[in-house]
Amino acid sequence: MIAEYTLRPANETEWERFVGRRANATVFHTLGWKRAVESAFGYTPRYRLVAEGDRTVAAVPGFEVPSLFGTTVTTPFGEYGFPLIEGESEPVLAALAEATSPFETLVLKESNWSGTTGYSAAGFGGIETGIALQLDVDRPFEAVRETSFTSGARRNVRKAREEGVVVTEAETVEPYYRLYLATMRRLGSPPFPADFFEALRRELAGNVTLLLAKHEGTAIAGLLAFEYGDRCLIWGNASNPDAWDLKPNDLLYAEIVERACESAASVVDFGRNERGSNVHEFKTEFGGEEAQLTSLVYPPDRTGRASIEAYKRAAPLARRVGPIVANRTVGPCLKWWIHE
Repeated sequence: MIAEYTLRPANETEWERFVGRRANATVFHTLGWKRAVESAFGYTPRYRLVAEGDRTVAAVPGFEVPSLFGTTVTTPFGEYGFPLIEGESEPVLAALAEATSPFETLVLKESNWSGTTGYSAAGFGGIETGIALQLDVDRPFEAVRETSFTSGARRNVRKAREEGVVVTEAETVEPYYRLYLATMRRLGSPPFPADFFEALRRELAGNVTLLLAKHEGTAIAGLLAFEYGDRCLIWGNASNPDAWDLKPNDLLYAEIVERACESAASVVDFGRNERGSNVHEFKTEFGGEEAQLTSLVYPPDRTGRASIEAYKRAAPLARRVGPIVANRTVGPCLKWWIHE
């Protein structure tokens, strides 16, 4: 007998029960993330549960996001948006493909550590979207620092402390957001609205850490991290380039790694980046193994919709018009459209 798989809109109680049992669940699978994105951007949620008979076998997060042609369903702004599956993956993925209408494109954000297989057999196409460095922190911080940090990173952390840089938890979003806006302006990248950061702190509460590096009482760098399950994910980092000589970003990274070592985390995920970029070079100073990030797309002939190459090609122009792109009003509107 062939099992029949059905998709239904997510019941919140059942969603939380199922997600809470999955070891590979991330903060992007939580209802807190769903509520934060929904409140700040107004996207239509498409959170679905897959059932085999009466038994839930998968939870699939997603939102309907802007697209030039038809509708794209994906997990915006998150590195990971893969389905959480109990049992065999391929039949669930095939059911998702079958439920995708001719005017829809389904984009599932994957990594090679999630354990989900069977995408090709289910008819999905794939495109690589970067890598993430994953640092094992299931050991004392001193061991991580001495065996994973480079000598340069250790030296920079010492310098930051010698220069009087201190790390504190942010009481409000505003000091971080000022640094974040300036960073987005420098990079020519559309910023999130401040309301999104407020929503993340409200809806994810104990899963969000917002740190500030201060020098002589002034915030010169900030870092936002999510903690969920055994994973700590560095999701945002902003700083004042005039203070880079004080090495505040190195100190922030060391601080979040130390906190992870002292908590239930076993992995610090440094977030998405591109090999060969300045950001990648900085992150490698703290160790970790590369994990490939891939978007799996159905139907496969629309795989290009998940590519980030167009954004990379537009980056030089965007930097030239940074003040417009990163404007507090214009930028979030662009972010709503880009959804990355």
